[in-house]
Amino acid sequence: MFVVSAFSLFFSVVLHALVDRAAKYLNPFRYELSKHKDLTPEYVQKQHFIWQNTCVSFVHAVVSGIWSLSTFYFEPDSLKDLINLSTWRMTSLVSYSLGYFIFDSAHMAILHPYRSTAEFLVHHFIIFLCFSSALLSGKYIGYAAVSLLPEVNSIFLHLRRAMNYLRVPKGNRFFHTTCLLNIGEFQRERSYFFLFYTVSYAGHLKNLEEIKTICRGRIPPSLVSLRKITYHDQITY
Repeated sequence: MFVVSAFSLFFSVVLHALVDRAAKYLNPFRYELSKHKDLTPEYVQKQHFIWQNTCVSFVHAVVSGIWSLSTFYFEPDSLKDLINLSTWRMTSLVSYSLGYFIFDSAHMAILHPYRSTAEFLVHHFIIFLCFSSALLSGKYIGYAAVSLLPEVNSIFLHLRRAMNYLRVPKGNRFFHTTCLLNIGEFQRERSYFFLFYTVSYAGHLKNLEEIKTICRGRIPPSLVSLRKITYHDQITY
């Protein structure tokens, strides 16, 4: 599993670096921003960062969202033991996502070193600790994989963000449909996680020694849920 994990992590970092480079040169407003002499360098850099970060995050959301769904579709038995059971699909998924968080942290720290970035860096750092400890110990990988299911919702979130950047009219039918899917997935995601973790936690109450283990395994999905709640103002208009 170490080879699978290492390859997936390396592949993730390289892939997102290539996406970032492509987004930089394919920015539709690249020349427009460079021509305006009245714009400050900080503003221009911020606009470039928003576009590049959105593209990178969108790719991660698409890959990890589809990957997590297919993992539990083809391996439904893995849901029976999210603590001890790990498969190559789960391991590669978590490793791929870990590579994204490593790259995205460096990307934000270099291109957007401002106060607004701090909360994302803290979030990424904690996720890094959780995912890396799961991969190194071989436990809780199932919980980490489940925590990536909300990336399906992030597909619509980042797509909407990209359309805002591209100045797509809010009255556009595709824009409106994306917003509805974003909100719908957000609500479904909240209901699913509440039901799933309530049942999962209740199923382990008989063994008090595993309560600590369950709480530790729930950290990644709980952080993802909290982060998505802070995005709620971004999916309504």
